Amino acid sequence: MGTEKGLFKDDDKFSPRHQELTDWIAVEDNARQFTWEILRLPVKSVQVEIEVPVYSPTRFLFGFADSVVSVHDSLGRTRKVLFEFKSSLRDYAAVLRQIQTYRTNISKIDHTVLIVNGSDDWALDDDDAYSDEFLDLARRLYSQQVYLYDFFSVQHTLGAIDHKYAVPSEDDLDERGRIKI
Repeated sequence: MGTEKGLFKDDDKFSPRHQELTDWIAVEDNARQFTWEILRLPVKSVQVEIEVPVYSPTRFLFGFADSVVSVHDSLGRTRKVLFEFKSSLRDYAAVLRQIQTYRTNISKIDHTVLIVNGSDDWALDDDDAYSDEFLDLARRLYSQQVYLYDFFSVQHTLGAIDHKYAVPSEDDLDERGRIKI
């Protein structure tokens, strides 16, 4: 990924793996499941936008965000989650510049998620622990309010959940949008 005259050019956009990642979040059940189970946001409904154009205040096109998910709770609040997908991560600084530009120019982004199709360097060991390289990268990105997830782990985690009970319904939430105990 590089920049040319301020426009983010993302060669990854044309890879089949990137398309698979983008298609995955476009399914509202996946977006709802992720925002509830992983980000722990109360969810009444979600609205998924993919390939969202990102403009400067002067209407210069910076690029396209992979996805913006609007998460609506039972109190009428909406939180926006910016998703950026990479089939591999060669230059995390370039990705961080892209994300920071998008966050600055998309109104009211509350959470930012980077999901990467993990490399063998990130492989889980026998104790289901990530490599030091992955944890170091996750810490660096988290210091910039970017949550890093490995796509395989997300699918594995969500796949292990009984979807019937994973996302609370309106009946499960109190008047403040919190889960009833």
